Amino acid sequence: MRSTLLLIAAILVTSTLHAQTPLPYASGFDNAAQQAGWQLFRKGYLSNYPWTIAPFFAASAPNKLWHDYNVAGEATDTIRDWYVSPGFDLSGGGALSLNVNVFSIMGSTTPSDGLKVMLLTGNSDPALATSVVEVEDLTGLVTNTDAWTSVGPLAIPATVGTSYIAFMYQATTNWFTPGVDDISITGSGTGMAEPVGAPLGTTVFPVPATGRVTITLSDPASTSGPALITVLNDVGQVVLERSFSRSMELNGILVAGMYAYRITDRMSGRVGVGRFVIQ
Repeated sequence: MRSTLLLIAAILVTSTLHAQTPLPYASGFDNAAQQAGWQLFRKGYLSNYPWTIAPFFAASAPNKLWHDYNVAGEATDTIRDWYVSPGFDLSGGGALSLNVNVFSIMGSTTPSDGLKVMLLTGNSDPALATSVVEVEDLTGLVTNTDAWTSVGPLAIPATVGTSYIAFMYQATTNWFTPGVDDISITGSGTGMAEPVGAPLGTTVFPVPATGRVTITLSDPASTSGPALITVLNDVGQVVLERSFSRSMELNGILVAGMYAYRITDRMSGRVGVGRFVIQ
């Protein structure tokens, strides 16, 4: 009884530490609630000006997310600043819409300038993320006016574990000062197209497991060919990835903890996801 209570407490603590923000999600960075959970990571030259919340010339008043240019910087001082969202469950994929003003005083960019939408999995810190995927390069929308451009919906690929949307700014000495506003993120079943085909049904036994766990397709005939299983730990790190055929027993491979898995039919693109606990 005591060990069961300790396990439940551990699960609750872990769930709190890696809590996911419900979808659909929207932010214009206009108040504390809309700014909550966003983090700044500076991976290049530390200029005087990082990403900041700016109360002027927003797409929708009062605020926008904005990056000023590198004052008195040298050509070798490349800024790489990331602004990263709260964590989301995008196991079924998703869609992103936003307004953007990619401003340059000359109406053009240099090769070092860039504004990209990135998808991080496993960790909000780009240096610690298990994967970093480019969703969209917005640099080509550069303008020397205050005009805003509506972008999206952009397709967000399906992921396993906690995922984050990030805006990556890169520049040297050019007056490259982009703004972002009115972000909207949806997940599968919240206004975007569904994944290819119906989801794959899966079962896990036993629950909770004690060193041995078996994952099985609910309908063994539901895949049309080879499948792949990916297992991640509770911080989104891939701990196992291998071919999957109808059923798999994991015996003594994983340490105690909480895990998520994703099974992908390589022929049809259909996906099944789930979670399990090993004591």
